[in-house]
Amino acid sequence: MGKFELGAIKVSTAAANALTETCLELETLLTRHQDGDWGNVDNAQRLRNEWAVEHNGLIRSMYELPNGALLLVSTATTRSCTWAMLETEYQGKEVSIQEGYALWATSYDQERNPLIALEEPHVDLMLDQLAATVALDVGTGTGRYARKLAQRGIKVFAVDRCSEMLNVAQRRAQENMLRIDFLRGSLSALPFRSNYFELLVCGLVLCHIPNLMQTIGEFSRVTRAGGHLLITDLHPNAVAADWRTVFAQAEAWYLLPNIRHTRDDYLEAVEAAGFTLLDVIDLYLRDIPDETMPYYESWVREEGHRLFGLIVFAQRVATAGRG
Repeated sequence: MGKFELGAIKVSTAAANALTETCLELETLLTRHQDGDWGNVDNAQRLRNEWAVEHNGLIRSMYELPNGALLLVSTATTRSCTWAMLETEYQGKEVSIQEGYALWATSYDQERNPLIALEEPHVDLMLDQLAATVALDVGTGTGRYARKLAQRGIKVFAVDRCSEMLNVAQRRAQENMLRIDFLRGSLSALPFRSNYFELLVCGLVLCHIPNLMQTIGEFSRVTRAGGHLLITDLHPNAVAADWRTVFAQAEAWYLLPNIRHTRDDYLEAVEAAGFTLLDVIDLYLRDIPDETMPYYESWVREEGHRLFGLIVFAQRVATAGRG
């Protein structure tokens, strides 16, 4: 039977020709893949595969053919299909923010995301200090922070532009028996009345937003005086170093556009919107938790000195005319 379902088998023409030329049967390699023999992958990928088997993640094997070519076998997170292609055919594709997150929705929660692993412990400590009763999760995606807040007994609203992400978020909330009000809407024109929320969270979103001043100004509008703002994001230094928001699927890997803001752009926009900065944390790649480190061993070894995440924690002050 094997460790997981393969789904429909999809084979590229180049892979089929290479297998024919080397007199190899694809079924033999598929059996190895399904049985957990991942072939010529490094230790980090082996660990990711073992995790993926248990959590419905993307599973990738690599097999060297007699002619020296590498055959990539990838099983989708949905277990609906398995792709076989030459390693050279597995390429990146540029997509828009809307298209990218729509594609990513099916696999977003089935990944070990090192940036999430890095920022969540800090955010959890900050949330422990707060006593909010009503909160907004802006750019909620699959509802990661919305669920965290609802589990703390907070009344939660969550907004996102991507209906595919919201569908996953709603399903996950129902599975966890959490009541969260999900809405589809723009981050720069939030569908809520002014001065309402005691806490606004925006996680890993603003690196995609062109106008920080306008968007964070809108965050301020819906946050009441004394309320808190919590922003996490890919660090601007990482974006400046051409690090991209990337996700992998069985057939290709996808790159989303990031906007080149500076660290000061974030802080100036927060203060200009009427918030007082309480804490700013710069997170290095090397600081990802020990339990996550082995999954990204070579990357951390080579790039661990780089800033990877940014957390901004602030409080809205009362100003004339804003109440």
